[in-house]
Amino acid sequence: MVQRSGLIVLLTLTGLTLLILSISIPFQTITEDEGPKVVVVYGFTGEIIYRLTEGKLPLYVLSLSGDHHGFELTSQEVSTLSRAEYLVAFDVELDNWVKEVLRGFPHLKAVYVTDLVGERLDHGWLSPGYHVRSLEAIAGWVSKAYPHLRDTVMDRKGHMLKEYKDLEDRYRSSLEEAKGRWVLVEYGSLATIFEGFGLNVVYVKSQHEEEMTIGKINEVIDAVRRHGIKTLFVEKGSKDPVIERLRSELGLRVYEIDLLEDVTLNDLLIGNGYVERMTTNLMVIEEGLRR
Repeated sequence: MVQRSGLIVLLTLTGLTLLILSISIPFQTITEDEGPKVVVVYGFTGEIIYRLTEGKLPLYVLSLSGDHHGFELTSQEVSTLSRAEYLVAFDVELDNWVKEVLRGFPHLKAVYVTDLVGERLDHGWLSPGYHVRSLEAIAGWVSKAYPHLRDTVMDRKGHMLKEYKDLEDRYRSSLEEAKGRWVLVEYGSLATIFEGFGLNVVYVKSQHEEEMTIGKINEVIDAVRRHGIKTLFVEKGSKDPVIERLRSELGLRVYEIDLLEDVTLNDLLIGNGYVERMTTNLMVIEEGLRR
């Protein structure tokens, strides 16, 4: 992690604060005069842009903290945003705090991946098919915004499309026999990875912040028993006591899914980028459905 000193600028939303730390990109040198042209919220989006442009487009990736409700900027990040041209987020609803950034940096142009794709899908990057569409849409945007990179983008796009479609095919082939099967997931966002392949999903919470009532817990328990659900898929690192209660009371097997929200460009360098981590997710899902 890069150590910084100097002024810290704090912005808050609805009384809550979210820490954003920048991720260094050791394989791309950006001069002080040049500066990053594009600031990206999520690493998996940054990975697409980086690979499409072969690192020729100065890029800066923000690393979100876990609660996603506010943000804190260091002086370096303020300087980066003040000189950047675009701020690329995934979805205006998921990343609604971006509006606050834009008020502080009115020169920035916001780009939302869901707008480029033309369809909103909650946590759409967890759907390999949606990620294919994201790649195509981002390639079109980068080519238009930076026409001098168009040839590079079009060349790399073909290679990346094959890689992402191969991943989608592996998911489809593996989950074909599970069509119609019911699974329990911790959050509604995790449903994205299953519903696209014909599985039925019951979720404990529609979103992270949802308060669980006794009535809601009983509804989940009834659904689990009614559909004969044996497996619960949760967010990696989940410590929710409700999950532990359901596991214990219903005898559920619990498997952790990586939401990929902390993917960095450094992960790509060490061979642990989007495709690799989604492949690991598939292995976890296969194990969970096998038992």
